[in-house]
Amino acid sequence: MSTIPSGTQFIGLASTVDTTERRSALINAESQAYTMQDIVDTIPSGPAYKVYTALLSQSGTSNPTVIVLQNTMTSAVTITRSSQGSYSVICNDFNFFTVNKTAISAISSNNGMLLARTAITNPTTFRIETFNYSDPSSFNVPNDGCLYFSMLEVRVYP
Repeated sequence: MSTIPSGTQFIGLASTVDTTERRSALINAESQAYTMQDIVDTIPSGPAYKVYTALLSQSGTSNPTVIVLQNTMTSAVTITRSSQGSYSVICNDFNFFTVNKTAISAISSNNGMLLARTAITNPTTFRIETFNYSDPSSFNVPNDGCLYFSMLEVRVYP
């Protein structure tokens, strides 16, 4: 496989055309033949990580409603309510015990009164806890109803 240098220009010719006798010695010395496979191999095949991005909403004691924006995981992602203000996110693609390989971002705001916290519970599961900081008496008590089109993104790097 050849890596095609940036800025290289191409003229398409059939592989059966012999161009060496029709060009000057200078052009022949500066020319490099590339195949279509070389071009395909130069293009990145996709992101260097798997990603799951979704919007979550939740009220009462129901499981979150999930709108998946992007999912390149090979296993299904399941999000359920475990207890008040606590939600389990499960996927066999997650591997949290591989140091420095998984990034989790949970961003939420319901009138600016929410903090989302994540905690790893096993290699394929993590927990999201939500808190409503509009009530000072419940600062440390997880609360339901704080997720409103809240973004969750998980990236798993190789």
